[in-house]
Amino acid sequence: MTIHPLSMRQRLRLIFRHQHRHLLRLCQSHHQPWHASQLRPSNQPGQPGYSCPTQRPRSAKPCHQGRPFGRGFTLIELLVVISIIGLLIGILTPVLSSVRRAAVKTACASNLHQIGLVFNMYSEDNKGVLPVSRYMPEPFLSTLTAPSIADLFDNYIQGDGNQAARVYACPGDDVAFGLSGMSYDYHTSLGGKKIEDYWPVKRFNIDVSEVWVLRDYDSIFAADLTGGSTVEIPPFHDLRNLLFADAHVGNYN
Repeated sequence: MTIHPLSMRQRLRLIFRHQHRHLLRLCQSHHQPWHASQLRPSNQPGQPGYSCPTQRPRSAKPCHQGRPFGRGFTLIELLVVISIIGLLIGILTPVLSSVRRAAVKTACASNLHQIGLVFNMYSEDNKGVLPVSRYMPEPFLSTLTAPSIADLFDNYIQGDGNQAARVYACPGDDVAFGLSGMSYDYHTSLGGKKIEDYWPVKRFNIDVSEVWVLRDYDSIFAADLTGGSTVEIPPFHDLRNLLFADAHVGNYN
């Protein structure tokens, strides 16, 4: 059998084929899903053959299969994040508390303003005379046996019983309304007279906008109840809301 020597072209073809297969197995062993069509001829002089692409296709998975992508937080980074969150909570808590107190005070002032409109209607129906009423409904002890403001104004406030009663409730009151159905005490010295006949207005020419009619019933002293018991009523707000004779709501500084 005669063996013919290989030509130079045939030898190069065998070398390229061998390198091609070897490089393909090498790329696949590194978990890189290269296809044979992606192998490109080497451009380096003196090194014929093929080489792997320099960039992995987008569909290929990273070589570190089985490991999480990227790194997690270190302990120091986690502590810094927790510290920042705690700082933000510390800053926002007083602000939110202040906003809530302001909202409660505003709702309370709105109730007093509505009662002030009822006072004006009652006064117009009674020739300008203000109602004679006890300062707070029972069980609060009073020297007067007259009906309460809520009883006198029952025909002026529209709505069912519960809805009408809520106008007398200050959202900041946790005690007085639960006992008597009223959060505001009445200025009994005004009862049975016109506002211009009230002696400070008549004698000292005090403007009616400075004469209070109703106010938050929060006292620094314990309130007396029928039966001889007492109850303490904490302040509703930082500053007490007052309804003045001209129907505006404000407070004394």
